[in-house]
Amino acid sequence: MMAHYKTLWGVFFGICLLNKGPQDVDTSRDVQRTVLSCYILMGVLVMSISTDATRAVIQTVLETGMLICFVYVVLSLASLANRFSQTIIALFGSGTIMMAMSIPAIIWLERVREAETQSVSLGFVLVIFLSWNIAVMAYVLHQAVDKKYFLSLLLTIVYVFLSYQLIDFIYPIVE
Repeated sequence: MMAHYKTLWGVFFGICLLNKGPQDVDTSRDVQRTVLSCYILMGVLVMSISTDATRAVIQTVLETGMLICFVYVVLSLASLANRFSQTIIALFGSGTIMMAMSIPAIIWLERVREAETQSVSLGFVLVIFLSWNIAVMAYVLHQAVDKKYFLSLLLTIVYVFLSYQLIDFIYPIVE
């Protein structure tokens, strides 16, 4: 069983490097639960670096729900809803890895904020992480819907923008 998950996380790394796609992931219920749990736990961990635990949980759950809805709508509009499990598992798995790799940059960001200074190199690193994450999400969507990469990239950018806006809008209501 452990070798299976090692292989699965290898596939997720391959997705992050744009070498593998959603068609390469296992869609069993155990894998779905494990990857979703890892994604949520990593999201809460990453968010907890810069905010309180309650807000981290709420924002992570909101973002997870929005991603699920976004993927379902995109695949349904493309008449490919049957690819939902593979696509969402690929996004959650690669997203977990991307979040884990971003932890040092987020800790650095918090230290810069606390010191009330600025860092051009930190800004550059954060732009690289955000761009890479968007590229990976767009790549997974591109693989899932068999449409031009540009369309998937545009949809991903719109999703990222709207998700940030929606979380900022909703959170004060929940608070």
